[in-house]
Amino acid sequence: MAFTKITASGIGSTETVTLDGLSVINDGSFGGNVSVGGTLTYEDVTNIDSVGLITARAGVVVGSGITLSKDGDIFATGVTTATTFKGNFEGGTFTGDGSSLTGVASTDNIRTNTNATFLQNINVSGTTTTAGITNTIASGNVIALMDSSNDAQNHRVRINSQGSSSTTSLVISNSDQNNQTSFVHENGSALSIRNSQTAGSEPTSGTERLRVEPKGNVKIVNNLNVVGTVTATSYAGDGSSLTGISAISNAQQFRLAADQAGSSSAGTVFTNWEECDTDYQAIGSNWSQSSGVFSCSTTGIYVCYWTLVINNTNTGDAMDPNIQISTNSGGAYTTRSRGWSHIANSYVNRTTIANQFMFDVSNTSTFRLRYRQSQDNDLASGTTVAGSSTETLTNIMFIRLGNT
Repeated sequence: MAFTKITASGIGSTETVTLDGLSVINDGSFGGNVSVGGTLTYEDVTNIDSVGLITARAGVVVGSGITLSKDGDIFATGVTTATTFKGNFEGGTFTGDGSSLTGVASTDNIRTNTNATFLQNINVSGTTTTAGITNTIASGNVIALMDSSNDAQNHRVRINSQGSSSTTSLVISNSDQNNQTSFVHENGSALSIRNSQTAGSEPTSGTERLRVEPKGNVKIVNNLNVVGTVTATSYAGDGSSLTGISAISNAQQFRLAADQAGSSSAGTVFTNWEECDTDYQAIGSNWSQSSGVFSCSTTGIYVCYWTLVINNTNTGDAMDPNIQISTNSGGAYTTRSRGWSHIANSYVNRTTIANQFMFDVSNTSTFRLRYRQSQDNDLASGTTVAGSSTETLTNIMFIRLGNT
């Protein structure tokens, strides 16, 4: 059945109606399915159920939350839920807040403008570059920070746990590959600091400068310069080169080798001296004497102890023994120490006089010292000054206290 140019208000038929074209001016209603073999063009459709391709020229808007633009963009104001995301996103970007995403795996790159926290291990097969310094994990248990290619001479900081010495080292270097400094934890648990190490060489090949032994002992190869105070329970070793220490470096004692009678003349100098040698040990040999005049070979501050022993007098006597020094090679002497005593023949005729004083030997070539019987009260010839070569009676002793 065919119809042409129908202007009636409706078409009624129980058979198939074939139309060359159909224009619906007002609303159209179809009680059953509508099949379109070509392209169906429509606007403002409420429900669409299509088994084929739907083409929307200006885009698709779903409610107020999802917009599909004609350029292919998807805009969602709510939550987007998917079982998986697949596809190659190279050259494209994801924008927006992704803080609530879980189970996101990296493909080619991970980029973030804020701090990133990784809860598990990060395995990097290539090179990680940070602010121009390269951090590489090499196959030989080496972690290195470099400024260019992965060569030992370019390592600025290197942690190395390889080598025949079974050591672990932290190496710090500058551009001089033959002058690296290393902190080495050695196989015996000692810690050493070394320098002048060649790049890439054995950690223990550098020159050792400091060593901390497992028991805590510290070994320093060269001088230790301390500005403040060094405190220790004890010191050991050779201290002969130490300066500024008030230690006793010289102690000597001389004695009158035999009895000597009074001279009956004031100012007589004792001359018969010998250095003690009975159960005696001198410290140093700064002092010597010739004809009763003592000289010193080392400058310093000294203390002098002296004793005069009288063991007999047959007349009674008074005496004032004394010590004089000269600073012009004996041209003039000055009394520096003196003592007084008096004994009577009818009473105890023995006495001992002792005294001491400190002095400075600032010039060894011009310093002189002498020990005299008396100054104002001469010893009578009947008075005996005690001396001996086997025991110490009349004597003089010198002790160096410190530097001049």
